[in-house]
Amino acid sequence: MNLQQWYSLAVEYETVAHENVGILTDPKQVEQYYKLIDMAIQTLIRLKSNGQWSLTLQQDLTITMRLVKLLLNETLNIDMAENYLSSFLERLQNHPLDLAIWNQQNLIQYWLIYEIPIRRHDRFHVRIAVRNYQDLIATLQDSNMDPYYQNFWISIFEYAATQLYIKLQKYKLAQLKLESLIRNDELKTTHPRWYIFIYINYLNLLLEQRLYLSDEILQTLTQDNLFSDCSVMGPTLYLSLIHI
Repeated sequence: MNLQQWYSLAVEYETVAHENVGILTDPKQVEQYYKLIDMAIQTLIRLKSNGQWSLTLQQDLTITMRLVKLLLNETLNIDMAENYLSSFLERLQNHPLDLAIWNQQNLIQYWLIYEIPIRRHDRFHVRIAVRNYQDLIATLQDSNMDPYYQNFWISIFEYAATQLYIKLQKYKLAQLKLESLIRNDELKTTHPRWYIFIYINYLNLLLEQRLYLSDEILQTLTQDNLFSDCSVMGPTLYLSLIHI
């Protein structure tokens, strides 16, 4: 079989397993589920390690991310997932830098700095992630890439940092970071839906910590046109709950 056929087979194993996940009623079905997941993982590992195929960057990215997500969501093998991400990042760093490569590097960095440490459930790795995030932000700010993408990626890592701070129970730092993000007018203009998501998370943090919602926040929710399509789920829902 060729590369595409092997990859399709891995996708099929995963798809069949997930299609039947809602009807697992006995140990044999559970065993069959994990057997299919393992077959998907082993097939993807074969594609990564078999020298028969020379993977393009896009092929390698597609295979790596599917493999990493399976390892993180279906197994406890976080170290293996991290190793595959780090290996692919090293490959990217050995390529001439352009916008596409830079975006892929940032995607992998996001998984290494946020998704991996969060899933380890220990403060040690989260603290390391915070330090790595600070170094990465400095690198992004010094980059010469398109400001549209630069601002977007910086906001993603800034938001990820808020979740790391929350994991460390440093709620004030998370609040300050979120407040900095919602004051980013460029982000609000260029990525409005992402901005709304951040704003909702800011409100959620305030409510969870039982903090005061200022008149400025309430005015923003009721008068800013950006939130006009959020009447069912979103900031307006929070506003209605406040008055219950």
